[in-house]
Formats: sequence, structure tokens, C-alpha cells
Amino acid sequence: MKECCRFKTDNCAAETNPQPKENFAKDLKRKDGLTPHCKSCLKMYREKNKEQRNETIKQWRKRHPEKLKEYAKKKCALEKTKVRMKKYRLKSRYGMNQEEWQAMFEKQNGKCPICLKHSTELEEVLHIDHCHKTGKVRGLLCSRCNKAIGLLNDDFPTLKRAITYLKVGITNGL
Repeated sequence: MKECCRFKTDNCAAETNPQPKENFAKDLKRKDGLTPHCKSCLKMYREKNKEQRNETIKQWRKRHPEKLKEYAKKKCALEKTKVRMKKYRLKSRYGMNQEEWQAMFEKQNGKCPICLKHSTELEEVLHIDHCHKTGKVRGLLCSRCNKAIGLLNDDFPTLKRAITYLKVGITNGL
């Protein structure tokens, strides 16, 4: 349990009652690894002092151009690492490379074959759907459809019963 609060905001729950660590943001520079103020207080403080904070950030950037370049390099390296990891996961989990994924995407016209939503209508890229028993890739699905099939354990009889259930509900006016 941890207490807050230097900002003395009106709705700080941690000021009167110690809160679980989840209510505090991470701060690796501190001994306990958490900010001294709860997330709700930090959010209110940032909203109240938005212009001042923006000005402070601008001034810091002018004074530290070398650090900005360093951060940009780290960010670029992180993006490259993410791309490498994606390629590695495609190969290690599904035995595919990026070109095979792209060919599958084009074959499906960029759409989920179940809900027929195009990838541009979705918040995430299409997910690789595979049989959990054989590991064989079946196609690309949107996150929701992929989860729905997974939650029904890829079981065809269960899926058929779900379809029957939906049909009966519709015919009964539900």
C-alpha cells in the first residue's frame, strides 16, 4: 500500500487511504519504482498545468538537442527491433515469412473472411488464425473473429450449436 499526495487534489483516494501499487505510475528513477503521486493526481496536475508543461518541454528541447538525437536513435532502434521480432514470431510460431503473410492478405482482399470487415476498418492488423491441434495456418482474421473461434476451442460441433442457437433466437423474435 502506498500513500499520496503532494498536489492535494480534492479527489485523491490515496491521500486518505493508502492505495495498491497499481494506482501509481512507474518511475524507474525512484527506489520503489513508482511515482510519489497516484495516477489520478498526476492526470489532474497535468491537465491544470498543460501550457506550463508544454513550455517547459520546448525549453528543455532547445537546451538539449543532443539528447533529442539520442532518443530518436533509440526509438528508431526499437522500431527495427519490433520489426525483427514480428518476422521472428511469424517464422517461429507459424512457419511463415512476411511475403507469405502478404500473399495471404492479398488473397483475402485485406478482409476478415468471417465478418467481412476490411483491415482499414479495424484498429489492429489481421491476426493469423491457426488450428491449435495441428498448428496449420487457416487464414487471417480480425481480432474479434479470431478470439470468438478460439473461445469456442476451434470445435466445429460447438460452432454449429452456436449458429443453431442464433437462428432459433431470431425465429423466436429475440
